[in-house]
Amino acid sequence: MTTASQNLADVRVEIVRNDHLADLDRLFATDAVADRCWCAWFCRPVKEFHVVGRDGNRELFIDTMQQHSNPIGLIAFIASEPVGWCAIGERSRFVRAVRVPTLAQREGSDDEVWLVPCFYIRHEFRKCGVAAALLSVAIDCATAHGAVAIEGFPFADSKAKSAGPDAMVGSQSLFDQCGFRIVSRPSERRVVMRKDLA
Repeated sequence: MTTASQNLADVRVEIVRNDHLADLDRLFATDAVADRCWCAWFCRPVKEFHVVGRDGNRELFIDTMQQHSNPIGLIAFIASEPVGWCAIGERSRFVRAVRVPTLAQREGSDDEVWLVPCFYIRHEFRKCGVAAALLSVAIDCATAHGAVAIEGFPFADSKAKSAGPDAMVGSQSLFDQCGFRIVSRPSERRVVMRKDLA
């Protein structure tokens, strides 16, 4: 078992492609919420999300990955073991996220600003630097694909988290660590954080 002393250099992050599907099946199967979601929570209406279930959400994930020209997510490994995931891409791809009050005051074009709406790290690999490694590569990815900025809407530090997919948005301290700044506080529990890109 990995502990919090795991060296960040041991974490390898890759852009998700078709040949990672088996790894993602293994990763998401370690958590009932992640396995049902397949990162569709911010990409389709809530009612539809529940009606289609795990198989329908997985199908949407595959279709999006195959049809989208930009990366849709990153997967982290320690040795050959898949240990973490984060979603990335233009804000416009996350059609449900951009309609919630949290992002109502967002700045810039939804096609030019990227969003990191969620993370999933296997329980036994948390507090090992996996999320920070994912977010660092997300910044590089957004930069390489011409984004003008990258954002997240994590939980404000010290605030209790919710259950379900909404619990996977990350923490303020994680985004702080990677050089993001707070641009708004839409509620006591959430902050919108942004990193402008050269």
